[in-house]
Amino acid sequence: MEMPDTWFDPEGLDTETLELSVALSLSIARELGIPEMIDDACEFDKSQRKLTPGMAAMAIMGTMFTCNQKDALRNVRVFYSGSPVDRLFGPRVDKAALNDMALGRAMDSIFDAGTEDLFCSMASRVKFCLGLSSPVYHVDPSNITICRSPGEEYEGVPEGAPIPKLGKPKDGSEGRVQYNFVASTDGDGMPALMMPYDGNVDDTRMISEAVRKLESLMGDERIVAVGDSKLVTKDLVAHMAMRGTLFVSKPQMSFDADVKHKVSREALGHGFTPMGKIGTKKGSPEIEAYETVRTSYGIRLRYIAYRRTDRSRVVRHMRRLDEKAVRGMITSMSHRSFKTKQEAMEAHERALEELGTNTFVTNPTYRSRRSASGGIEWKVSYKPVFDVDYAERLASEKVEVLVTNLPDGEDDPDDPRKGASTKGVLRIYFGQWHIEGLFGELKSGMGADKVFLE
Repeated sequence: MEMPDTWFDPEGLDTETLELSVALSLSIARELGIPEMIDDACEFDKSQRKLTPGMAAMAIMGTMFTCNQKDALRNVRVFYSGSPVDRLFGPRVDKAALNDMALGRAMDSIFDAGTEDLFCSMASRVKFCLGLSSPVYHVDPSNITICRSPGEEYEGVPEGAPIPKLGKPKDGSEGRVQYNFVASTDGDGMPALMMPYDGNVDDTRMISEAVRKLESLMGDERIVAVGDSKLVTKDLVAHMAMRGTLFVSKPQMSFDADVKHKVSREALGHGFTPMGKIGTKKGSPEIEAYETVRTSYGIRLRYIAYRRTDRSRVVRHMRRLDEKAVRGMITSMSHRSFKTKQEAMEAHERALEELGTNTFVTNPTYRSRRSASGGIEWKVSYKPVFDVDYAERLASEKVEVLVTNLPDGEDDPDDPRKGASTKGVLRIYFGQWHIEGLFGELKSGMGADKVFLE
């Protein structure tokens, strides 16, 4: 569908404009038949609504393809105030039809239609139209913060009764509620699945249900599920083995006792094979790997231990993370006062235990001073120093482990289900950046990391 970014009358007396990024996004969605798919899935009275659910979704979507990111529904009409809304959203639609009540009613219709299956159906249509057919599906959970009091989420809670918990408060603020969601992107980076949950749901459950949803959508077609450690639980691995679902993931520490540590130690003892650069992205890592086969819970699995050969980059990465962690500890301790030096020393030791392995030597200094009440109090200050030798030793011993049930064989770039070498398995796993890119686009690009409710 052709959609110029400027409309004007023959005499040039009135001009209607639309940003090119918005025009292109709406045009592509129309070409793919997205609004029609939404309308077909929803139940609504076509004679009573000027703005259909599909066109309402288009109108909201269009506002996100600008530097404005997301906005309140009441501002959608303002966004299109100088645009040809009848050409964009239907001949019966005028600017007044883009009010927040109409948009909210449309969103209710979409929600009632079942957003999970609808999202998957649209994703499948887009994949087909674009000629994409990757059987690889990266799965990972994330979260969104709702900025309001948890008590306001429920009505009719008796006075004095405990407020039901909707999610985990973030950053120690009880005024924030966290909602989780699990998402999936395919091997081409195309979003394929989005399932929302409240903030108390365990990551393992979300990933397990996402894999089962993908299996049901694919029917008899096998998929390759890719994820981090929460994908590899005894129950889910057994389920995937029974269904013929293939997977690549890091194993949980609790999976098959300490098999992860055993494989790591075995790799350090037997040596690694250079794999070269994994991936085509700038800064893709240089990897060396070791592979072995073990039977876990009666299932034959391939375990691949790997580590980066560009140690200097590993050290720099460790330094950035450890510096952030140690500065957090220092900030916390600097706000505390203690009655005795012994009490201050014990608090420091507890803080180090909570900090865990860190490449910075903290070098604490204990000083006494007169308190505001006239007594004596003790404070702790620090001069952290980065331990280069310790960091390099940790980097050389830093071994990660993958587990997969992909058949061993020559790499088939179009269909890894037929076989994958050690390097091929690593390449599939390192494609996990696709879903991280989706989260980054949602949270930074569209500003969906926080949602404000009124």
